[in-house]
Amino acid sequence: MACYNIAELLRNPRELWLVLTISVGECLATFSTFYILSKYLSDVLAYSDIAVGIILGCMTGFQFVFGLLMAPLLDGWGVRVCLCLGCYGLSIARLMFWLFQGHWITLFSLCLLWPAGASLVFSSLMIGIKRYSGRDSRSSAFGLYYVSFNVSSFGAAIIVHLTRVSTSAHGNSPDMEASHAMYSHILGFSVVITALITVMSHLLRNIAVDDETGEERAPVYSGSGWANMKEASSSAAFWRFTAVIMIFMLLRMIFGHMKATVPKWMTRAFGEGTPYELYIGLNGLLVIFLVPVLAIMTKAVKMGLEATLICGAWVSGLSPICIVLMSSSPTGVLAFITVFSVGEALWSPRLLEYAASVPKEGKEGIFAVLSLAPLYLAKFFAGIISGFLLTEFCPAPRPACRSSTLWSAILAMSATTPLALTAARAWLFPPTSRDRSKDAASVEESWPLLKDQARS
Repeated sequence: MACYNIAELLRNPRELWLVLTISVGECLATFSTFYILSKYLSDVLAYSDIAVGIILGCMTGFQFVFGLLMAPLLDGWGVRVCLCLGCYGLSIARLMFWLFQGHWITLFSLCLLWPAGASLVFSSLMIGIKRYSGRDSRSSAFGLYYVSFNVSSFGAAIIVHLTRVSTSAHGNSPDMEASHAMYSHILGFSVVITALITVMSHLLRNIAVDDETGEERAPVYSGSGWANMKEASSSAAFWRFTAVIMIFMLLRMIFGHMKATVPKWMTRAFGEGTPYELYIGLNGLLVIFLVPVLAIMTKAVKMGLEATLICGAWVSGLSPICIVLMSSSPTGVLAFITVFSVGEALWSPRLLEYAASVPKEGKEGIFAVLSLAPLYLAKFFAGIISGFLLTEFCPAPRPACRSSTLWSAILAMSATTPLALTAARAWLFPPTSRDRSKDAASVEESWPLLKDQARS
């Protein structure tokens, strides 16, 4: 992941670069919307903190539900068709949300069309990265895929900040019309970007790169998503894998709090003009540079998979303590973002590549959904919890924020992940000698990286 093999990457078909570009565009549209969404729902549509939290939670939580229902489509229809369908769903959802402010239209677009489209788009992108890259360049391809998230996160922060400044919708400005214009500009930008990536999705071909020859060929289809899930579930290694990614759910809730909790908390605790989007965007900027540096360091000290995951989880899991100790100043937020980013740069790339590379070609659908499940569920619970935390510890309109208490609650949840990984390490990451079950041959044939990663 640290040193991208440019020569090998250039040998891949143009579809790989199209998928990476679509990923950047979709993440840019998503992040720019999420950076202002919680405040837009409260300031413009007059939803309470708890109602906003529920809506934000449903937007991501329902992605898991729709993902499970649509998993057979991913294996049966292929990357191109599913990506096109997902982009159409997101385009309609974002256009409706931008043009109309009715209660039922808001719920329909955000809680139905948006998660349905997003579940297809992100699962298709993950499968596309695998199918459109050769074996020798796959690690580099997933590295670029991960970097695309963080480039988009930082880019969206800059766009939102410049839009807030240009419309004077910050500081002590009482001009609500200017504030509404700022929201409208960002939502409109999201619609335009989504329309562009929808057009790009039609340029994809339904192909795969052969791991042995490196040549383009037709993709392999290996049965329905549910049949593949049944086969995988017969393996003990599969359940260890599932346990690992689900344990990270509580830690990944911090991503949800960055979108749902931080914007309201910072503007209430430090003033309406606080550039919260730049603090959030700093996470993406830091990760871009930290991933290659830390990858080189972990390789130099021969840190294995489980050690990297657990070490990174401890760093990120304890990061909210920075705000607990320095809650009266934005310095605490800077320290929190920095420490969390260091940990994320350790565990997140390894977890992403591990989860995406596990299944055999043609059996990726249900696995892609399951590997994304912790992120969907984490943001679902973070959204709901955010509403209650803000209402209880940092209420509007004249808040007397108890910031230390609020972030102590978040710390208690995030620290559970490294505690669980450490306590269950022997079972989650057993030595090869423990994997002598009767179904070992099935694991090696259909999900070979489960066996490989268990040896790390």
